[in-house]
Order: sequence, then C-alpha cells, then structure tokens
Amino acid sequence: NAGDVGAATTAQGTNADNAVRFNAAQTLTAPQKAQARNNIGASGFGVGQTWQNVTASRAVGTAYINNTGAPIVVSIFVTVLSYEFVDLSNSDQSIGYAWFSHSASGVDIKTTLTAIIPNGESYKLNGLTSADVWMELR
Repeated sequence: NAGDVGAATTAQGTNADNAVRFNAAQTLTAPQKAQARNNIGASGFGVGQTWQNVTASRAVGTAYINNTGAPIVVSIFVTVLSYEFVDLSNSDQSIGYAWFSHSASGVDIKTTLTAIIPNGESYKLNGLTSADVWMELR
C-alpha cells in the first residue's frame, strides 16, 4: 500500500507472536497490520484509562506521584484574577505555565494547563490558591 511508510515484521525470539520489528524495506501484509494494531491496542496510551475528576483530592502546591504504571494526562482548569503566574511542574522543571497581567476590575481569566505525566514522575500546580477543576486521565 502506498500509504505504508515502512513495514512491521514479526520478530524472531521467545515472544515472536507479540513482537513487531520495523523494516522500511517491506510492506505490511494484512496479518502483520492486524498484529501491529493488536499490539498497540493492548497497551496504547488511553487504553483502559478514564477521565476522573480529582478536584476534591488535589491541592495547589502539593506534589503528587503518578504510580499508575502508565503515563497519565493531567488537565487543570483555573481562574486567574489579576497579576498571577500559574505553573504545572514535575520534579525537575516547569511543564506548563501561564503569566497573566491585567488590572481590569471584576475580570477573570480562565485557562487550562495540560500535561502528560510519565509513570513515576511527580507533578504539582503552583501559583494559585485553588483549581476550578482538576481532571486526570488515569
């Protein structure tokens, strides 16, 4: 098929039925495509995960650790009232941030910070007193 960039071929070894190896010189056969889809589908991002509202169990400035065994998505909806810096960080660095500076009375700015958190990584929200909604795909 002209749309195939390369090919996945069954790897030789102890787990030959479940392993797929990339080989750019071949075209995928129908069984190979099905095997590749099955392999990806069984462990793909989002498979077996659901969006959960964890707002009640999360606090700004508190570090949490993703110990689910898989990457998760953290999506936090916040309201910023005036001059504020909002930061979603892991243990080493900022992974999502926004700086808001306005002086209009009675004006709120709303934004969402979203990040993928690998298994074993910590994450926390800084810069506000609370989050409006804290959702996690886990």
